[in-house]
Formats: sequence, C-alpha cells, structure tokens
Amino acid sequence: KKNKKKMISTCCGWNYCENIICCERGTCYCSKCNEIICLKCFSNYHEEHKQIEMSLTTNKQPQFTRIKLVDLEKNPKLVWQAMKNQGYFILTDIGEGTKKYSKFMSELKQFFSSDLEIKNNSQSKAVYRNERGVPMWYIGYETSQMREAFRVPKTSTDSINWHKQSFHDSWVEIIDFLSDITDRCLAIVTSREKVKPKSIDDDKSVAYAVFYPNNCGGQQEEGINISQHIDPSLFVIEPCTNVKGLDIFDRSISKWITIEDYCEAGKELIVFGGTALERATKGQIKGTLHRVSQNKESGRYVVIFEQKYAEFYPPPVFD
Repeated sequence: KKNKKKMISTCCGWNYCENIICCERGTCYCSKCNEIICLKCFSNYHEEHKQIEMSLTTNKQPQFTRIKLVDLEKNPKLVWQAMKNQGYFILTDIGEGTKKYSKFMSELKQFFSSDLEIKNNSQSKAVYRNERGVPMWYIGYETSQMREAFRVPKTSTDSINWHKQSFHDSWVEIIDFLSDITDRCLAIVTSREKVKPKSIDDDKSVAYAVFYPNNCGGQQEEGINISQHIDPSLFVIEPCTNVKGLDIFDRSISKWITIEDYCEAGKELIVFGGTALERATKGQIKGTLHRVSQNKESGRYVVIFEQKYAEFYPPPVFD
C-alpha cells in the first residue's frame, strides 16, 4: 500500500512519500533503500540525515581506528567506540585473508572479462528473497549500463552454474572468511559468545562482486555510481581495493571520506554497519551512510559481504 497523503521525506534523497510503502503494522520501508522504520519516528530520523548533509563543509580530518584481526576480540571497547562515533573501522594484518583475496580477485577479473555467453550462463533461475521475503534479483550474473555484478546469497552457492570450479572455490573461501569476521563483530556488540543464524533459512546474508567500468553513463548522480544510502544489513565488510570508489560519511567529523585514500589495497578490510545493526544494539550504533563514486581513471572491482540474520529483522508482512 502506498501512502500518498503524508508528506514524509526518505533517506535516499528526501523524495516525497510515493517511495514509502506502508504495511498494516504501522511500519514502513523506503522502496529505494529497503530501510524499515516506524512512521512515528520517521520524520525525526531523516531530519538527522538532513543535518548531516548540511555539515559537509567541515575541515576536520578523520582519526582512523585500526585493529589487527588477531586482536579483534581483545578490543571490544575500541570496536564499540569506532562504530558509535565514526560508523566504521579498519581491520589490518588480516593474515591468510590477503592470499585469499588475491586469489579471488584474479578469478573475478577473469570471469568479468569472459564472453557474455559464459557470464549469462552463470545466472540462475533462482531468485534471492531479502530479509522481508521480497523477491529482489536472479542469483548470479547481471549487467547494466553502470556495472556488472555477480551476486550470491551465502547459503545458495550451489544454485548457479559456475563457469569454473576454481572460481567457485575462491568465492566460497573469501566469503567464508569475511562472514566469520562479521560474526565475530556481531558477537562483540551484542555481548554474546557466538552469533549464528538458527537455521539455513534464517541466514539472508549475501555477497556481491561488482565491476564498475567507470567509463560510461548510468550513474545515479553525476559522478556517483550508487547514491548515498544505508544498507539494511547488520555488519558489512569490504576488502580495500586499489581503485577509489567507496565514500563513507564519518560521523565524528561530519565529512565524506574516500576510504581507499587511507587503506592498503588487498591487505586491509573496511567494516561498517546497517540499519539492522542499529536495531540489534537498540539504537546505540547507527547505520553507516555511504555511497559509490565514479573514478574515471580506472575500472573498479570490489567484493562486499552483507550480514543478515532473521532474528534481527521484523517478520515479513505480505498483502
């Protein structure tokens, strides 16, 4: 049902309420960014986002929080502080992760440079349903003017036709590595010994591998491939690439930063949060505003893992 009477702004550009879809429980979500939020606090929430945009002229410099992967559990206060104040932190000294990432990126670049027939054969007839049970996209390969993408839910690696076994193996290896880290992060902020989905059906986590050619149209805004948004996820983790593109809004200085300017490609990981993490921490950690900018100097390859467990989402509502 669309609510066209209440003039409410959205988190993706403050468009009017034709983008807001209301359910019978009084909770709504934006059809552009999938964010679920209560109508009663909707206006105040997005007013906060407006204030963020108005403060972009600050000259403050970011103070980065770096944590060695092996020391993650030893620094719970540092994780909390970084996520609350800045909205992200950087994991360094990632051990075998460097080799796994390098191996995967080699396979990924080979895949995206393959013939279109090979890539199209890697699209499944299976459809990914998000945390609300809404059909989103066909699993596997898809392309648009702006980007090529390969998207696979963590529990659905066997539902597509992998063009090479080595691509499959490297995918599973890097995604398992990233998933384990997000589980460790979630255990820290929820004060649990371990956080795992109760069943395979409760794991809605998804991994994306994307190639942005950066030499054509299709951008959502001038110079911006993906407009500013907050993911609906718990934790999001992304290995730093060698091409600029990930812009994060650092709440501590009210300023956009291009994270690749400050990270070592292939050797460090960027960790940030989504709206589900805000619910999981009862509002103590806000979702991280970010966007993908266009770098006309070079194409950009990236892999992203989004953690989504059913217990941290409202139950889906169907008309």
